[in-house]
Amino acid sequence: MVDPPANELCGLNTGLGWLAANIIPVVETVKVLGLANIICDLDEGLRLLKNKVRQIQPDIVGFNIHCTTYQTTLVMIRALRTYFDGLIVIGGPHTAYANESIMYDSPETDLVVIGEAEVTFAEICKRDVNQYHDIDGVIFRDEDTLIHNPLGKKTADFTNLAFPDYRLFGISKIHYPYPIATSRGCPFKCCFCNPFMGGGGWRPRPLEDVFAELNFAIETFDIKSFKLVEPVFNLRPRRVVDFCRGLQEAGIRLPWFSASGLRADTLTAESVKAMQQAGCTHVKIGVETLVPKIFKHVNKGESIADIKRAITIVKAAKMPIWGSFIIGLPHDTMDTTMLNFELSKQLGMDFTEWSLLFPYPGTSAYEWMEQNGTIYHTIETAHQAAQDSVSADDVHVACDTPEFPRAERIKAYYAINWKSGNYFFSMQDPDWKKAVTILRGILRYDPTRFLWHMRHIFKLLQMRSERRNKAGAMFDFKEGTFS
Repeated sequence: MVDPPANELCGLNTGLGWLAANIIPVVETVKVLGLANIICDLDEGLRLLKNKVRQIQPDIVGFNIHCTTYQTTLVMIRALRTYFDGLIVIGGPHTAYANESIMYDSPETDLVVIGEAEVTFAEICKRDVNQYHDIDGVIFRDEDTLIHNPLGKKTADFTNLAFPDYRLFGISKIHYPYPIATSRGCPFKCCFCNPFMGGGGWRPRPLEDVFAELNFAIETFDIKSFKLVEPVFNLRPRRVVDFCRGLQEAGIRLPWFSASGLRADTLTAESVKAMQQAGCTHVKIGVETLVPKIFKHVNKGESIADIKRAITIVKAAKMPIWGSFIIGLPHDTMDTTMLNFELSKQLGMDFTEWSLLFPYPGTSAYEWMEQNGTIYHTIETAHQAAQDSVSADDVHVACDTPEFPRAERIKAYYAINWKSGNYFFSMQDPDWKKAVTILRGILRYDPTRFLWHMRHIFKLLQMRSERRNKAGAMFDFKEGTFS
């Protein structure tokens, strides 16, 4: 299985981790070529894939794709087919958008898997060619006919699944926060949220399985921290408390945090205290906007008052508080965006993240933008996350409206991020050049708060030192993993 190369180091692909571990019972050998875990361009990725295929001679090669790796994957599959006669399968989050179009874009591909694939892919591995008519969630060719089977039910009983084993990636040690999920899915319908990533309704995972996976990761990969990667960790406040107490009872004393923003309306003083006692390093809340006339269109299922109350709770516990915001929500203008920024400063958060809206198909933001604005980028050419859409001197604005045109969105994006301490520079530059770039940006966008920025940079350097996450050192690999 292949995790295609991306523009930056992406960390562990948890979807492939789950998938690889759960097909072991039905295949002889499972190998994951994690090209997104190393600094690797397309040409190098093509070379490594060819070497690995010739080395292990697999029957099936599968690709896990996101919107940002789709075009790269198509190129790799075209090259692969010139020397590989076995089954080629595509799965991953992007398949939920692209569906049958993948089979037209990639005639070399035999099968597309849509949705959670642990059971589906294991079933594919058992079958002879074209014996897939009764497997849920697959698209395949039967001679000249394209067959699109209906989606199956989402995984509900996690006790029947093996948890991820990243030894199959060739990894021997993990230096960055280990990604783990205590649940899947999300019951909410925020206007901006990718509706396919969460996998439908919320489904909790047995906490004892979560603790078992963490203990395995500690023993096997010597992890020093972990992060929760799930849409809504704190849907049930009581379960958050149980999770935190369970960590302590299991003797797992590692720093951790939730990578996704927590819901404000379900954040309680009891759960925050439990998180703090169990090693949580900071609390991140999804705010999006504090402007009432914009907030009402976001459809978060909570109120601005809930957000302010949650921040008060976190501050009372003396925990660092982070907030995530979106520029360009439905009905946003330059004025409402800058008002949102001014209101955010009043909350006194330690860090704020500002992203440009990307209207995902299937969301109400997409429908609104189709009717009221212009969509410039598809899901293959832009992404909601700022770090995926922005370089030091370029912004991919996915959409705009006459009331909030592209030029103003770019202006707001740069001004707010620089003033918030989110600095733009090339990761490939030496440290002295990064420092010069940051200094120039501060003097351009926020010179009156120079001392604040110096203190902020000191915090960032402390965090960098603690995490020890330098590019290229996220993992140790076994010898021969990429040869």
